Amino acid sequence: MAVPLGKKADVEKIVELYLSRFKGQPDATRLLLNMLADKVTDINVLRNHVIKDEFKRNTSKPKADKTVIIQRLSEAYGLTRKQIIEIVEG
Repeated sequence: MAVPLGKKADVEKIVELYLSRFKGQPDATRLLLNMLADKVTDINVLRNHVIKDEFKRNTSKPKADKTVIIQRLSEAYGLTRKQIIEIVEG
C-alpha cells in the first residue's frame, strides 16, 4: 500500500526514530515489540494484517474453498467466522 504524500514525512520521522534507537540495525521482532510498547500500533491491527495475508495466500491456491479457509482462520485465531469475514473484507 502506498503512503500518501502528506504522511510520507511522518513515516520518515518514525523510521529515523526507530533506526536511531536500534543503531541502524533493527530486527523485525524488536521493531514490532517496541512499536507495540510505544503504542504506535496495536496487536489487533497486526493480527488483522496476518489474517488478510493468510486468506489471500490460501485463496490463490487452485481449488481453494473460501468457506473452509475462513473456518480454519476462525479456529486458529479464536474469532467468529463473521469477525474473520469483516477483517478480510475490511
